[in-house]
Amino acid sequence: MIRRASPRDADALTGIAFAAKRHWGYREAQIAAWAGQLTITPEQLRYRPAFVAESGGVPVGFSALRGGESGGWELTDLWVLPAFMGNGIGAALFGAARAHATARGGVRLSLESDPHAVGFYEEKMARSGIYRDPSSHTIPMRVDLRQRADAEPIRRRIDNAWPPGLAAA
Repeated sequence: MIRRASPRDADALTGIAFAAKRHWGYREAQIAAWAGQLTITPEQLRYRPAFVAESGGVPVGFSALRGGESGGWELTDLWVLPAFMGNGIGAALFGAARAHATARGGVRLSLESDPHAVGFYEEKMARSGIYRDPSSHTIPMRVDLRQRADAEPIRRRIDNAWPPGLAAA
């Protein structure tokens, strides 16, 4: 089940963000350096749209947005507990965020992807940005919200366009 997040969810969502980031094998010193980015506050949940996925009444993932000015939205968070990854929860949370932005006149959705999540976002129609800050661990991406959400993913279109044996990596 997907529902709107509330300020009382902040601690649970922070725990999900830290657990999901640790799943990729980052060192604890690096996780500590990202603590500010991974911590969700009640204040954030009061003023930003956020969505929680639950299993058995317990939060197992969430997504959050910021913006809306001039049709631009930013996906600030999308995290799923490792035990629930690969079960469609991330896709459902992305869909909830996308639907929220689109319903409010959004035309683009930007995000900063962890390198481990790029394939997931490509499946959701995100394109990598041209500029990448070499000091950052993230990859800028964006989604054109005017394109249908159920359109064929970018990777599949690219792979099918290449002659056999020359498919994009």
